Amino acid sequence: MRRAVAETDRYIPRERWITNLVEAASAIADREAQENRWRAPDRFAWEHPDEVINVLMDDCVFELFVELYCGTFTQTQLASAMALRDRVKSLCDSAPHDLRPDEMLTNPDWNDVRASAQDCVAEFKDKWP
Repeated sequence: MRRAVAETDRYIPRERWITNLVEAASAIADREAQENRWRAPDRFAWEHPDEVINVLMDDCVFELFVELYCGTFTQTQLASAMALRDRVKSLCDSAPHDLRPDEMLTNPDWNDVRASAQDCVAEFKDKWP
């Protein structure tokens, strides 16, 4: 594990990695921005539920971050990270292939993901490393 952490730090400094993750989780947590932009006729491709999830899980490599650094998390940080990961997975497993913005805004599972993202932001922003 130690070697994997050192290799990863060479490419993405952990401070930058956590900044990216907090930004991605903040986008998931931001209900007001979603309501304003996801239904807008001039919305951009990145203003879509699929995309905010992809940024967190794929672009920011959320699961690898948790795997590599979980030993440095507090118990509440670890719990919030695991809850967000599990809720995103559950949503993606149960939702249709295309996460339509108008449907996701009223989806209780998306509200759970959003709440988990808020918890993660609160636990990690300016508190790690």
